[in-house]
Amino acid sequence: MIDNIHGLGPAELGGTRLELRNSASTSVALDGSWWPRTRDSAGELTALIRALEIRQAPVRLLMLNPHGWRDHPRRIELLGRSVRIDWITMLDESVVIGATARGARIDLHLMMPAGGGEAAMVASAPSGTLAAVLPDMLPTVLLEPVTVDATLVRMIEALDGFGTEAPDAWIERVRLILRTLRADLRRYHDALRTPTGTYDRVVATAPRLSNAIANLECEHLRVGASLDQLLEWAEGPQPATLHVRLRNNGLILVQDLIRYRQHGADLLYQTDEVDLGGQG
Repeated sequence: MIDNIHGLGPAELGGTRLELRNSASTSVALDGSWWPRTRDSAGELTALIRALEIRQAPVRLLMLNPHGWRDHPRRIELLGRSVRIDWITMLDESVVIGATARGARIDLHLMMPAGGGEAAMVASAPSGTLAAVLPDMLPTVLLEPVTVDATLVRMIEALDGFGTEAPDAWIERVRLILRTLRADLRRYHDALRTPTGTYDRVVATAPRLSNAIANLECEHLRVGASLDQLLEWAEGPQPATLHVRLRNNGLILVQDLIRYRQHGADLLYQTDEVDLGGQG
């Protein structure tokens, strides 16, 4: 395990692909997107820190999932300060969370290079019906997320394609997605509840966040109940208006799932803020 990494020279950076929103919004789930060129964590994170510094967002902490990265440094020393790097296996692989020196938070959508290559796999954000309903809830770009998120992308695509195929065929597609989404959600929740999972880590590090865990558990139950209701409709008798009902309630489910996943990321962020003790 690498403990500390010192900043690379400008010639080694090759330009950082970082896109930030122009203005902050309390309703927007993510603040921007980051396209690292390689899976070299030391070089890419150094470049990201420098790019954020240029954009007047000097970070003191970055949190991300270790999956897919080469090496996992705990600190990166550059720009006259030490930036802490937390590798959290339960964090969404497609999200990077940062804490700035001024106490602000930055959430970035991570677009990892495909395989071991240099090119990032980028998909366009959903458009049309769903984008009009959820303009401030969806990331600007969606890319091959994992577990719950991968199936959520499929659900978004199905809802966005409402009316482009026969109702029976569309209902069948949504039914299969809902089945997978239910299984993914259960696996995700089970992983959080394991003895080495996120919830136990939060309680051990920041006991005052126990209420936040309880609220997240209630949210999980509400989302699960909504999902079960949609699945029951999709697998039961099919009245003529079923596809409309699935579409309307599916949009609500997507919003709830996005909020649920964001609140899980919020919990991790608050835990690490407590662990940092306010130090840079």
